[in-house]
Amino acid sequence: MLALVGPLLVDREIDASNAAAADGNLPSAVSHAENARKIEPWATSPQKQLGLLAEAEGNYPAAVDHLDQAIDREEDNWLLYYLRARVESKAGDEAAARADFEEADRLNPEEKCLRGGFEGCG
Repeated sequence: MLALVGPLLVDREIDASNAAAADGNLPSAVSHAENARKIEPWATSPQKQLGLLAEAEGNYPAAVDHLDQAIDREEDNWLLYYLRARVESKAGDEAAARADFEEADRLNPEEKCLRGGFEGCG
């Protein structure tokens, strides 16, 4: 039973982070994502969320760092490579962006949203 509590709390914190971000309250969104990371430091979703929030703040080095950590935890997740490619492109690192975009496509060649470039996927 205790093993189920951690993931539920993480999901709750990520949901709260998403709600705060949607309301434009990035400090609260980051706080909730950090709480999720403290609950389950090994989980992918808090790192992904922190990466997305850093991207929203325009802090591309931090975004790449968080997405690196998410990929370390879940290296077969095409979406993480796509997200990192998007951030790398915004940061002006086109070679890294292209490599990550190609990795996302390799991991999920059937994903139609990848056909739209960086505007294609959520």
